[in-house]
Amino acid sequence: MNIHDMAAAKDVPVIPHSSGVYAFHHQVSFPNTPFAEFLMLSPKGDIATPQFGALFTNEPLPKNGQLYLSDAPGFGIDFNKTGLDLHRPFEI
Repeated sequence: MNIHDMAAAKDVPVIPHSSGVYAFHHQVSFPNTPFAEFLMLSPKGDIATPQFGALFTNEPLPKNGQLYLSDAPGFGIDFNKTGLDLHRPFEI
């Protein structure tokens, strides 16, 4: 049994301390998780920016306090194949 199950049995909401598209998909799977944490990663913390920067072309961002996830396959996000140099060898 996990914390969501125990809380749901008592009709207690759970707001996990996690953020990002992967966490959001996990959170919407529980009926007793009414809110999601969203980290404000802009330099001044005043603008909602993608957590993964330019890695994805369509990372979901909140608008007016609401966040909607795509129903596209997988997590509904696509790699930014044109904006990233995916063929450059890693440097150590």
